[in-house]
Amino acid sequence: MKKILSIILAVLLVAAVFTGCGAAKTYKVGLGVYSAVTKATDAEADTNGAAEASVTTAVVIFDADGKIVNCTFDSLALTGEYTSKGAALETKEVKTKRELGANYGMSKSTYDVNGDGVVKEWFEQADIFATQIKGKTVDEVKALVAEGDRGAEEVQTAGCTIMISEFVLALEKAAESTKETEVSKDAALKIKTVATSEIASATADAEGSITYKVATTAAADDTELAVADTEVKFAFDAKGAAVK
Repeated sequence: MKKILSIILAVLLVAAVFTGCGAAKTYKVGLGVYSAVTKATDAEADTNGAAEASVTTAVVIFDADGKIVNCTFDSLALTGEYTSKGAALETKEVKTKRELGANYGMSKSTYDVNGDGVVKEWFEQADIFATQIKGKTVDEVKALVAEGDRGAEEVQTAGCTIMISEFVLALEKAAESTKETEVSKDAALKIKTVATSEIASATADAEGSITYKVATTAAADDTELAVADTEVKFAFDAKGAAVK
């Protein structure tokens, strides 16, 4: 009888441990999207003009005290090209930096903070930053942004040497749009981003444009958490001059 009771207690203890680790709980969850046009150049007779923008996304789980329990980031680089005659050019299919993975080529960067010859890929650096900010509030994370929009020394030493300012801006937007959701704090957070473009060439009396429509879906495991739509527009005149 004692042996049976011991076995039952052991099973209950193991069940309690696993329930505590993975059980769903009500947290505040937010999806933040920050976009910015970073560069625009005029077209020349033999060179196309181009405008560039970035769309950075963050999906974040906050506890009741506003501290980050879990989060992940992704980023999309958008480019629009146009000729010196104001003709918009078709844009190619774009992938996010996380989707590109090792093909993004961050490991070929010369920005080697630690001097050890190792520069991690973009998604690895984004994950390092996400791990570092767990347990912090948004204000505490903002304090980690240092000179050149890169992270403070503790962030860079950990291996995240990329600019983190847009991560933080997306994080702030996520904090502004939270809703209470039952989710596990250890859930695998996923961001799906799909960008489609619409183009219009310029005329003598109307600007041309290349407009990206970005649809973002945030999920925890296979459960949809939030959706967001973003529009990024590049404009230019009939001579291929960027309209800033």
